[in-house]
Amino acid sequence: MVRLSGAGPWLLLIRTARSPRRAALDGWLGGIGFVVAVHHWLMPSLHVFIVLLAALLGLLWAPWGLLAARLLGGTPSAARGRPPCSWCPPAG
Repeated sequence: MVRLSGAGPWLLLIRTARSPRRAALDGWLGGIGFVVAVHHWLMPSLHVFIVLLAALLGLLWAPWGLLAARLLGGTPSAARGRPPCSWCPPAG
């Protein structure tokens, strides 16, 4: 569960997005943060290019931000209490 420790606050942030554009921006910024955190060991060899790489790879997270805002936004209910199955760890 350590790998998903940052997903909870990120999903709560995206859930409060007032527009799809803001949800996509929050998804993109979350992706940048994730890529920099995971690939921090490349910083000595990539220098400033890690920021460019993180920004490009972070764009792949924008659709997930839109999906999270659409599925989790609005009034909370039991049906929408769980994130999509792609964020859930495998059972067992």
